[in-house]
Amino acid sequence: MIYAPDTNIDKQLLSHSHELVREAMALLRSSDHLVSALRLRDELEQERRTRRTPPAGATADLQVRRRSEQMREGEPGGHRQAQDNGGVR
Repeated sequence: MIYAPDTNIDKQLLSHSHELVREAMALLRSSDHLVSALRLRDELEQERRTRRTPPAGATADLQVRRRSEQMREGEPGGHRQAQDNGGVR
């Protein structure tokens, strides 16, 4: 397809494009109160997820601490595990 410039059509298209952009910007500006509430919700959710997720390696440390607590308290699970492992963890 060969493009043949038609200044009248180009002007109409450009004018229509400008009008669409102005309308879109007006919609965005008027929806700021909705968007800011959604942003706040997303930030809070991200913060909750970050607090719930332990740092890398923390789960292994937690498991070791739990095992040693079981053994100290004399819980059967901890004692049996120590016997099964021959005292080796």
